[in-house]
Amino acid sequence: MRIRKLPVAITVVLAALTLSACGEDEPLRSSNIPGPSTSAEDSDNRNADDTDNAENADKGRNDSGQDGPNAGKAPNGQKENASDDPAREDGGARTDCTVANTSVRAAEVSRPVNTVLLTVTNTGSTNCDLKNYPYLKFTGAQSVPPPIESSKPQAVVTLAPGAKGYAAIRLSAADGSGSNGYRATTLEVGFQKDGMTNVRLPAGGVHIDSSLTVTYWQSTAADALMH
Repeated sequence: MRIRKLPVAITVVLAALTLSACGEDEPLRSSNIPGPSTSAEDSDNRNADDTDNAENADKGRNDSGQDGPNAGKAPNGQKENASDDPAREDGGARTDCTVANTSVRAAEVSRPVNTVLLTVTNTGSTNCDLKNYPYLKFTGAQSVPPPIESSKPQAVVTLAPGAKGYAAIRLSAADGSGSNGYRATTLEVGFQKDGMTNVRLPAGGVHIDSSLTVTYWQSTAADALMH
């Protein structure tokens, strides 16, 4: 059988058709490759993640004390403002001034006349409160002298360690109006009736009479002597 040769032009057309068919098959094969999921379930998952991230951010702001119910608080529930802390408002640990945590001395002053100035020093390691007025017992006295009410301070005097407080003793009337005067050579001083301590008087003692009085404890010597 004799095979007839096809014209060259027809051969070129057939080759082009073959190549075209192969190119059309390629997209069909590649369309079967899995791509990024865009299903409704995946979309819901992303929305949930976004919500969790937002909630975590809000929680972080609340924990830092910038927003929410923890505003104004430092971490671990501590107060951000130190002045709100009751432990700082009273200046730390305090106790009453007693004969055990103080030393007392007496000195006669030139003005006002017939006056002795008491000076108490906090010898302890914590602040102490000088409450009311010193309790005095002179030689032969049957009772403690009354306080001068006009000298009562608006607040209790508090002494830091090493600090001093003051009180003035009016020994006798300057105009001689007092009675039952005599010379006392010993003196004991007490705090809130918490025991008494011996205090040395000026040499030779002091003259006292029925007008004997004492001021409340003061923070300065000037305040004590002015009453």
